[in-house]
Amino acid sequence: MKDADFIGELVSDKEWRINELNTLRRVPLVYSTPTFNKYAPIFWKFCIPAIYSHWEGFVIASFKKLVDFINGQNLKYEDTTVKLIIFSNKNRFIDLMAGDGVNPQQKQNFIEDFLNEQNMGLNIDRKNVTVNSNLNFDRLRILLNEFDLSMSNKYSQNKAQINNLVFIRNSIAHGENSINIGQDDVESMLLLLDELLDEMILLLSDYVVKKKYLANVP
Repeated sequence: MKDADFIGELVSDKEWRINELNTLRRVPLVYSTPTFNKYAPIFWKFCIPAIYSHWEGFVIASFKKLVDFINGQNLKYEDTTVKLIIFSNKNRFIDLMAGDGVNPQQKQNFIEDFLNEQNMGLNIDRKNVTVNSNLNFDRLRILLNEFDLSMSNKYSQNKAQINNLVFIRNSIAHGENSINIGQDDVESMLLLLDELLDEMILLLSDYVVKKKYLANVP
């Protein structure tokens, strides 16, 4: 896959998500005002989980596409960054640390798998891309760091808004009935989402164009 193809996939993924969410804006126009107003409170409230689902969905999908892109470069361990080698072995480390202790067979399996990948070339499992269904600011920072990406100014400036989106979504998902959401709240979060997705496209585009997945690249 070429850089441009990767970037094109990110843009396309963002576009369909934003188009789908924009249908929420049209719902009040489809129904007569009295009919819609009767259900408006619950409608606007449940727009928030939909918005969050596309926030998490886009980020997870984008990093899985990035994993596919990196795997397609046929890199040896010596070609790539230490962070990516660690990320590639993420689940192996988890398995190694699980339980009360590590038995000799687990140690042997880890070394054999590690050396095999070192010989065969980097092959990151897409399942390693996780955010534990709570993509708040700290989870985002952890995910970026796994690819040796720094938190951008745009995301840092929107830390409170990102955390607020996750908090409200979790509250609604867990049956909290005291959350009041109106049209203005939804419009604000849709604008936020658009900016957050664009920022992710910029970050990952810069990552692949400048080949930051390679070792010794400034």
